Amino acid sequence: MFFADSPAACMSMLVDPSMIMQVSMEGQIELEVGGRTVRVDVTGDHKLAAGAEILLFGPEKHDEGGGVLAQLARTALVGHCEELGGRVMLRASWPKPSSGTLGEGGEDSLSSVRYPGDLHLDAEFEVVTPHGVLYAASPVHMSGRLSDLDPAGTELTMVGSDTALLTTDDEAKARLSGLRLVMREAIVGEHAAVNV
Repeated sequence: MFFADSPAACMSMLVDPSMIMQVSMEGQIELEVGGRTVRVDVTGDHKLAAGAEILLFGPEKHDEGGGVLAQLARTALVGHCEELGGRVMLRASWPKPSSGTLGEGGEDSLSSVRYPGDLHLDAEFEVVTPHGVLYAASPVHMSGRLSDLDPAGTELTMVGSDTALLTTDDEAKARLSGLRLVMREAIVGEHAAVNV
């Protein structure tokens, strides 16, 4: 399911983050399907190349002034939604970066972030279903508070308005109306672990 059709399935971007978080996640997404509210439990284990990967960029790694930038580089969370045909996956878009920030915005390095620190992400989500991929019409704003660089226990919740989930023909099949994800076990370091 992770490699289901995407507008730019083979697109990749080389980046040089200050820190990489590979995180197992679990939680619930709320969908509006056919006039009904549906809650779908989702989970992803980073040891199985699922969960999420969050990249952090200190000011020395970007050209947008001070502060620490964040990017939700990868998400793969699987659940079951009968209304959408069965097994589904929430994933981050490949061609549209899911950007954000960590901290107060004026930090001169990643090490100067004061904890607990606010993590904000504007996630470009897709929902893979047995019948095709649904693309969020607009980014979903998520926020949470990191107690330190180990994200275990941090809860990310959707803030703000919901968004339509569209087919490639721009037909609305559902709406993403809520999201709550909890970070679990994580590997955090300057390099991504590939042998976990």
